[in-house]
Amino acid sequence: RGKSLLITGGPTPVPLDNIRSITTRFSGALSIQLAREAWMRGAAVELLLGKGSRTAPEYLQAKKAANYEDYKKIVHEILQLNPFDWGIFTAAAADFQPETVFEGKIASNQELSLKLLPTTKLIDEVRQKFPELKMVSFKYEENISHQALMKIAKKRLSMKNGSQLVVANRVE
Repeated sequence: RGKSLLITGGPTPVPLDNIRSITTRFSGALSIQLAREAWMRGAAVELLLGKGSRTAPEYLQAKKAANYEDYKKIVHEILQLNPFDWGIFTAAAADFQPETVFEGKIASNQELSLKLLPTTKLIDEVRQKFPELKMVSFKYEENISHQALMKIAKKRLSMKNGSQLVVANRVE
């Protein structure tokens, strides 16, 4: 009650050409549920969902990001305008982007090789630019042990100006 929260969720696609993109299968359902619960408990909630997310209830007045670059821009704009108590970053932010985005539409009758480059870590940018913001970040992995996952999560917690809380999970 009385806290302000920025909650992000869903996929953040990166374009391959004017009609295709690379994305994740995450739906934003977790962020919507967190936002609903926080709102019902009296928090001021700003919800940002990536393209392809489920639809949030109208009372949450969610913003939509069309792609990864749009998502990054909106997060920075929102945080510059509003001093939030907490940022809860559940979005499946893109980890990679094509080295080149093709103009127009890539012909479908050809073999295609893509060079993917790592994207910048938005949570690291946010932490650096907004050090007073308390942060909850999420770490999802597959095909690693519980101990390895906990090591990753603890590292994120121990980093200078890291997250205050890390939610780590595996599909297994």
